[in-house]
Amino acid sequence: MTPLSFSRPGRWWLPALLLCVFPAGAEELRFELERTYRGWSGAMSQRSLSLWQQHTAASRQVLTRNYVISRKADWPAAIFDLPFRLPEIATLRHIATFERGDTANLIYFGRVDFGLLEGNVPENILLLKFLREKGRWKFDNTKFINLESDPGVRQLILNDELEFLQDPEFQPSGELPPVPRSIEGFDHPGEIWVASVGYETTVKIGDLHVTQVGNNIVTDVVIGGLSRSGLPISVGVRELPLPPGAERTLAVEIYALRPGKPAVRVWEHRPPEEKALEPLATRVFANAVTMQDKPGAQKSQ
Repeated sequence: MTPLSFSRPGRWWLPALLLCVFPAGAEELRFELERTYRGWSGAMSQRSLSLWQQHTAASRQVLTRNYVISRKADWPAAIFDLPFRLPEIATLRHIATFERGDTANLIYFGRVDFGLLEGNVPENILLLKFLREKGRWKFDNTKFINLESDPGVRQLILNDELEFLQDPEFQPSGELPPVPRSIEGFDHPGEIWVASVGYETTVKIGDLHVTQVGNNIVTDVVIGGLSRSGLPISVGVRELPLPPGAERTLAVEIYALRPGKPAVRVWEHRPPEEKALEPLATRVFANAVTMQDKPGAQKSQ
């Protein structure tokens, strides 16, 4: 997976007593985590695989490699070819340090600059995640939280009203994630497209890929690729409040990617609204039958 994810906030207000609080020794922990992040970002700027491995959590190393291999991109060069600039935390305001078990988060507020915008960069939230392995903190990943749709949160931070940080979105999980299986090979690289409006849709393919989409349209690489002999695929759906002016939509499409040729759709799931919440478990194939250049991919039903 890429080291960065993007998010927009919802409405967060939960009882603070149910969640973790600022730990004792937070300043000392903060400086240790910041050293780890700077070591990781330095490895990225130097394009050093050995330094990257020293500063990156074991699970994230495998997830990143699997993502690169699933794209048929060059390993390890592709992990350093980010389409944006890593943000400089020294220019941001640190607003929280959280620790739970062997997991920790640093949270910053300010003009998080990825070098993608011209002119004035708006103030948003940057969350850095860390895992402790064998007593040493390692960098896991970054989450950028865009406050455009909820500008009142910016004012809360300016007023030092930080209770919303008790929401689970900002809290460390407390558990180390398992190290996934490392990909060795597959028949075809794949891509998944999910339109999920009025629903939260979770699609699992094989034992490596999970895409979860709520009130959004997302295109993603299929981690682990596609197989001629087929892979199990499941779709789970739960209803969400419908955004104003939107219509409920649920569609999942799987594409096989071919060098020098257009992608071909090999599987699709477009249930009628009355059946949208029904779980689905079947298989997806990328073979001579499903990859023919003609309309009508393999149907889910």
